[in-house]
Amino acid sequence: MAIDDSLLTGIGSDNIQTVILDWQNETIVKLQKSLDGKASSGTSLKLRQSIQPKKLQQTDNGLLMVIEAEDYYKYIDEGVRGVGGEKKGGGIFQQVAPNSPFSYKEGSKPSVKHFQQWSRTKGLNPFAVRESVFRKGLKPNNFFSSVMTDDWISELTIRLEEVGANNIEVILKNSIEQ
Repeated sequence: MAIDDSLLTGIGSDNIQTVILDWQNETIVKLQKSLDGKASSGTSLKLRQSIQPKKLQQTDNGLLMVIEAEDYYKYIDEGVRGVGGEKKGGGIFQQVAPNSPFSYKEGSKPSVKHFQQWSRTKGLNPFAVRESVFRKGLKPNNFFSSVMTDDWISELTIRLEEVGANNIEVILKNSIEQ
């Protein structure tokens, strides 16, 4: 998805606007390609399609650039710890995201609706998939964190400095939008 110039009306010089638009467009493409390469087949593509720019906003401290995405992108990127437990046939459920900051809570299973489409394409029972995910967790795929690296963020600063936008500080929060 290309960002058009209307997103930058009244903000900075044409060169600065072009640099910001180009970097933001490249970022969206990189995020979508990363997700495409790391997501399993059979997904709804809702997350991919939700990766969109918001209009740049002038703030007291400068410009605010936001890339929107479905709220659950964080769970796909960083994974979710399962609740664990014992299997009916013996043994325990192996955690697939033991270091994730997110976790399911005992007695609070995710809705089966989140697993229906994917389960159908795989020929699996969505209730069984939900139970497995609840117990084992969701494995992180790092589609976001592998793109939004310090090097990539520094690239924006370098590009802005090349067109004369000195004293630029780029700050990104730990999510696409908070």
